[in-house]
Amino acid sequence: MQTDDKIIDCAERVNSALASNLRENAFQKAFMAELSFSGMAYTTEATIPIVYRGMPIARLHPDLVVGRDERYIIELKVSRDGTGQLRGYMNQAAKIDVDNVVGGIMISFGSSLETNMVDTQ
Repeated sequence: MQTDDKIIDCAERVNSALASNLRENAFQKAFMAELSFSGMAYTTEATIPIVYRGMPIARLHPDLVVGRDERYIIELKVSRDGTGQLRGYMNQAAKIDVDNVVGGIMISFGSSLETNMVDTQ
């Protein structure tokens, strides 16, 4: 099973186990637990610098970065409006050549799980 499939499988297990009216924080903690149960490495401490003319001017903070050799930037939402935010993270990561990022996954928890893959190009 590929890394992105494993990530989505973890999200599906969380979404089917929790009530859809919970806050994003509850889904994030359950998702991190599920990643751990599945033996997947992740970090919540990742930052992506925004660089203007060679000078770092700000930092982006994605919800999670999952994986070791192939890494995915993960944006978690309970609503359906995070794809633009994820695209911003992906575009900035590509500009500064963040190591091994191969894609991003927007995961929207709720009455039904929705996922949206975002390529690095």
